[in-house]
Amino acid sequence: MGGGGGLGGYCAICDVYGNMVVVPDRVRASVAMKDLSHALLLACTLSPAVVAQTVDLAALTAGSMVAVCNGGQQTTTLPAGPMAAQGYQLAVAGAGSLVAVADLTWTAAASPYAIDVYLTASVQVPALPGVATSGPFEVMITVAFPTQISTTIELSNVTVATPGTVSPTARADVFDDGTYELDETTAGTATLPWIPIGPTGLVISCLLDAASAVEGSVVAGLHVRILPGETESTLLFPGCGLDYGVSPRLDGNVDFAVGNVQAGINLAVFGLSTQPLLLGSQVLTPGGPAMPCVLLPQPDLIVFLPAPTAETLVIPPAARPFVLFSQGVRIDGSGFTTSPAYQIIGT
Repeated sequence: MGGGGGLGGYCAICDVYGNMVVVPDRVRASVAMKDLSHALLLACTLSPAVVAQTVDLAALTAGSMVAVCNGGQQTTTLPAGPMAAQGYQLAVAGAGSLVAVADLTWTAAASPYAIDVYLTASVQVPALPGVATSGPFEVMITVAFPTQISTTIELSNVTVATPGTVSPTARADVFDDGTYELDETTAGTATLPWIPIGPTGLVISCLLDAASAVEGSVVAGLHVRILPGETESTLLFPGCGLDYGVSPRLDGNVDFAVGNVQAGINLAVFGLSTQPLLLGSQVLTPGGPAMPCVLLPQPDLIVFLPAPTAETLVIPPAARPFVLFSQGVRIDGSGFTTSPAYQIIGT
């Protein structure tokens, strides 16, 4: 970053590729660091998002799906052992619209921002005599990260049973220590903060079971979500039209990006404090009111965003704890357009 007294009321900053960008003085980056930790914080390193975490599923024991209806029967077995990242198995018996169905669906996905595992066992029995069972299934989730990190785990379930059928089972046990943090009696989402994950892995055992011998449907669903535990962002107020987002990563760093790139200059502004500045206004819809374009952060760091690709603000451990503010700004022929403003907190 450089000062810009010789640019006629403009200052110069450099983008992530070393190219010079010229912006007005009123969004000048004032790099007045309060201490060494914050200096390290804003001396950011930009890099592509990398998925370093892994999530694996395994069936602890063999489980079966059985469907019996109208003289027909089918049994499908989920063998014990490793499971694919996603899958669907079912048993079907009957003919036409009068069929009994038992199935199991699962999905495990990891991104730099979250890990999500969905498990669902369900059965359906038609009006005529029939039986359908899906489970019990014991599935072990193993999540690992190259270094020790802190996470927040959210556990939720969906249990649905037609009146007269047997209530399903949908439980989750973090650490596989014999205590279920989530079961059928849990109201809402069970949130577990400060859960460590490292190279040796974190295990979460899940139990699913759905069955019915009468007409009706039964569903047992589980959702295990693992979120960053060291960094979080909060939306403070909307902007005046620019699509810009801030996403905390599991590794403690922060990704930021504009949603699209149009003509003009797109910037990401970071500040250690707030210094609200009215940059003008924009009409978002034809005939609509003009929305104020307010820049909230004090501009301690400005990063040029030439593409809608996420960049990563790498936060050194020495910079924690911290509070940071971020917002996107576009400069084009119509003036300034601002994005929603975010507060980023690191512990």
